[in-house]
Amino acid sequence: MQQSPTTRRAFTLVELLVVIAIIGILVALLLPAVQTAREAARRIQCVNQIRQLCLASLTYESSNRSFPPGLVDDDGNLQDAQHNGFVYLLPFFEESALHDQYRFDEDWKSENNAAVAQTRIEFLICPSNESAVVNEGNLPGAPTDYAFSKGDVAYLCKKPQNSGIFDVNSHTRVGKIADGLSKTMAFGEAISDPEWPAVPP
Repeated sequence: MQQSPTTRRAFTLVELLVVIAIIGILVALLLPAVQTAREAARRIQCVNQIRQLCLASLTYESSNRSFPPGLVDDDGNLQDAQHNGFVYLLPFFEESALHDQYRFDEDWKSENNAAVAQTRIEFLICPSNESAVVNEGNLPGAPTDYAFSKGDVAYLCKKPQNSGIFDVNSHTRVGKIADGLSKTMAFGEAISDPEWPAVPP
């Protein structure tokens, strides 16, 4: 008894279009979930970096018996200050080489400090942001998305009130923090964006 050969049936154009449409719908449904998961991961990384900054500050305090100043200034022009507090913390988040290159006897805009001042440190960048700073006088500095807590007044206020851990020219000790470390803000996010330049009060 002879057996008829089997024939293979191919996809029709309509069936192929239906399959493509279904795949497109599934991708459209899954994409927001993937983006949400990625943003959650970035948020966790950002929080972890702030935590590491706090640990670096505590290690600095243990070594120097005080926290670093949030800003070092000698003429009252806080937007053109000498040093930012992050340069003091460089060795405490594995940037000792940059710290060793920095000249503390000159301000951050000096020729000797230009290379360090313009070095982008990914640890100080929130992964959710495209961080940049305004280029003024061809000395843009390096962006950071984190800021020291100066207290209950604006960071660029001309009259520091010594209410924050990292005030202008401050050297705060742990013993001076009356509310306790767990109830005191040390750092916060401050997105670097050329569209939002700092404005003096």
